[in-house]
Amino acid sequence: MNNAEVFNMLVKRELIENFSLTKLNRKIMKLENEFKEKYGDEVFHDYYEIAELSIEELSEYISLCFEMGEKEAL
Repeated sequence: MNNAEVFNMLVKRELIENFSLTKLNRKIMKLENEFKEKYGDEVFHDYYEIAELSIEELSEYISLCFEMGEKEAL
């Protein structure tokens, strides 16, 4: 399981329990549907791929920060 998959799993679990995240997720889904209707499937696919890569990049930065913090703590 890669970092993006772990991140997505944690977010999905939190969505069940956290009203603010549930509300935000609904907004995102609404905007995604509007975007897809306006620009079509191909453009939406590219947008979605960019979003997934951005999440993966963010996850890598977070991992790097944790690793740097652990090294400094030693």
